[in-house]
Amino acid sequence: MQNDYLISAAERISSIDFDNIRNQDYASHHLLVQEFLRRATRVIHEYSITLKTLRYPFISASDVMDRELDIDVLQWCPKLEEIHNGTIKYMCRYYLEWSALIDKGISVALEHKDLYEPLIQLLERGGSFTIRQNSMIVGEATFHLPTYRDKVIMEHNDISEQHLDQLDLEQDMEIKWENEDGLIITSYLEYAQTRITSINFMLEQPEKKSHLILLNEFLRRAAYFERFLYLSIGSPFVNAVEALGYSYTLEIEEGCPAIQSIESELIKSVCINYLELSALVDQKVRKARKYYNLYEPMIKLFERGGKVILMDNNIIAGSEMIPLADWYVDAITNSPEDISDRNLNEIDK
Repeated sequence: MQNDYLISAAERISSIDFDNIRNQDYASHHLLVQEFLRRATRVIHEYSITLKTLRYPFISASDVMDRELDIDVLQWCPKLEEIHNGTIKYMCRYYLEWSALIDKGISVALEHKDLYEPLIQLLERGGSFTIRQNSMIVGEATFHLPTYRDKVIMEHNDISEQHLDQLDLEQDMEIKWENEDGLIITSYLEYAQTRITSINFMLEQPEKKSHLILLNEFLRRAAYFERFLYLSIGSPFVNAVEALGYSYTLEIEEGCPAIQSIESELIKSVCINYLELSALVDQKVRKARKYYNLYEPMIKLFERGGKVILMDNNIIAGSEMIPLADWYVDAITNSPEDISDRNLNEIDK
């Protein structure tokens, strides 16, 4: 009996640097996990497989053969012993067992040779996952396993390398907002403190056309932020640092005492969120840098004398009123706005 598939599987696992895989928030990683769950569920339903332990979505050789495999996959792939993450280790073992079943000519394995392919690709792309409380978690995405186990989907997802790379490229292009005014910033926190300190929050300014543009652009960015982090907050005024999984508490009075003079709790919270995100960027946190300009439209709105309030479940800025319940649906379809000072000044002439 040839062991071509088992040898190939062992080689792929041996080539993965398990010390450097991370649970990351990439669109390609989400798609790969979604596709694996689809494949696993289809196999279980088509062949009426009963998992002997509560380990869905992973299918072992013993689940298929009703007995233990007569091959010690560890001998074929010693790298298994070096995998410290228990869930990843078991998944890799089952992948090796599945490959051995293909070599043995077991029909279910032959018909579904690529069952574990999405998860192996995930590892090869530097990704990882965790399973907690009946959910498979990848980055900020949570896949509720009981939901997937009961839902057979026949149509497959495109997990070609080209498509996966394109997904990640589009994600980066879509939600990384460069500074529209081309500024070179050496300390993001100091820059944020200087801007907030220079704003006269007590000054009442007439409504300007730029205010509505800035509000709509902030809502658009907040919608994309929540979409790609799989958040369901119900409000665009999100604390980005907490949403990214970090905690940062500023000494506000020492760093930016101007915060204390802001009467509006909403405006104050936006400014604090902006300061904390800026501090995280200074700490070289990649995700923070990616989303750094999330609050830029709101800060510019304040700089130009604009105000925003929440009243009766509505977002209100000047004469503009947006129902809080509808903000996401409207904002996610908005086109990007040019909020450079040059363009805003031209609009307000």
